[in-house]
Amino acid sequence: LDVDAPKPQGGLAQHCLLSAGTAICRVPDALVDEVAAPASCATATIAAAMEQLGLLAGQRLLIMGAGMLGVTAAAWARSAGAEQVICCDQSPLRLQLAERFGATATCLPNQLKNRVNQLTGGWGVDAALELTGSNEACASLIEQLRLGGQAVLVGAVFPGPPMPLLVEQVVRRMLRIGGLHNYAPHHLQQAVSFLTNHTDLPLSELVAPWEPLSELNRLLGEPLPDGTLRLAVRP
Repeated sequence: LDVDAPKPQGGLAQHCLLSAGTAICRVPDALVDEVAAPASCATATIAAAMEQLGLLAGQRLLIMGAGMLGVTAAAWARSAGAEQVICCDQSPLRLQLAERFGATATCLPNQLKNRVNQLTGGWGVDAALELTGSNEACASLIEQLRLGGQAVLVGAVFPGPPMPLLVEQVVRRMLRIGGLHNYAPHHLQQAVSFLTNHTDLPLSELVAPWEPLSELNRLLGEPLPDGTLRLAVRP
């Protein structure tokens, strides 16, 4: 093996090189592929986000974005005892999915402020997750936090324009704002455990029908089928 050559360490390939020391997680035989596959991305990332948020029992959580991470977060938060899980997204179809995964309320972005005020009696939410990467969504999310509330920002993984932030508001409202990118090995283990223990969730419905790896380039240029959030590709 040429040590200076690019190594096949990514996915969507016929082979993947596991370097010495790579953490692995065994998947139970009972966990079907379409449910297990997102564990190493969306589910483990949400595991890390939930760890950063801390105890959610009795809390009111706002989730910006109802993609794979958003619906997973809704299910995880409800299983952790969150009293309210409010999901906001531009897509009515995705909001319907969020409700199936435990969201207690949903809204479109232009409804967010009024919806949060209505549901929290004007106090705001205790915690929030930003999963879209949109500056507008991030700014709107911070506005919905109660005094002493906290936000974890996950979605902005690509460079973008700067976002104005009223630092005085962060100070006077005693807000906690943190960022999260990726996850640690123990989060992957937590993700697999979560999926194994929540087979009642319609997770397999979120994955499109399996396609061969040879069709990958075509698939990446096409929209996902309605109601699905992930491609499914086999070598």
